[in-house]
Amino acid sequence: MFKILLFVNALLITSDPTQKALLGKLEQAINNMKSLFEDLLDVSKLESLLDNIETGPIALNPILDNLFHEFEVLAADKSLILKFHGKDFVVNSNRRMLERIIRNLLSNAIRYTQKGGVLLVCRERQGYACIEVWDTGIGIPEESLETVFKRFHQVEQQGDEVQGYGLGLSIVKRLSEKLKHPIEVKSTLGRGTLFRVRIPLNNSSDNISLEQPDKVSDSATL
Repeated sequence: MFKILLFVNALLITSDPTQKALLGKLEQAINNMKSLFEDLLDVSKLESLLDNIETGPIALNPILDNLFHEFEVLAADKSLILKFHGKDFVVNSNRRMLERIIRNLLSNAIRYTQKGGVLLVCRERQGYACIEVWDTGIGIPEESLETVFKRFHQVEQQGDEVQGYGLGLSIVKRLSEKLKHPIEVKSTLGRGTLFRVRIPLNNSSDNISLEQPDKVSDSATL
């Protein structure tokens, strides 16, 4: 597939404007197929690890801070604003799997947001650390809220040629179930979406020094 892309790129250099338009669409189709294969391979690798997940106390702030800086560049490329607010907590989870959940939620939010921004929040609610990803994107129709986590289900977005294949949220759901981290979604069509993951706090974290950023209001806004 890499060789095909090289061949298409070579043709783009020597082609006329009409041919370039067609070759551009071919290149996009090849890239989409490449992404699908990579996602399927990724799912297969994750499934092989699910039977041996070990959980323990982990600090959230280093994970969230790293992901914020990783996706800040991607958001800026789309002229979006990415913000991060929250407290640091010690929770019971698996660092690798939890990081994957949050990464997929951020990636999904940026993909389906064309203007405005994305907000990453961490706060405490009823004995849980709640990680929330808010966006000002296209939103999800109410009838699709129950199926949005199914494999190969995707939210249609007019004018977006790179829509993905609905694997990101299915991975989120699979991992959250395995880790026993409840996840919920709320959305208003045309205004945006909220994904919330609840992670049990570690009871032995009282003696750990934690950074305490400013408190985030219950109705977080961008």
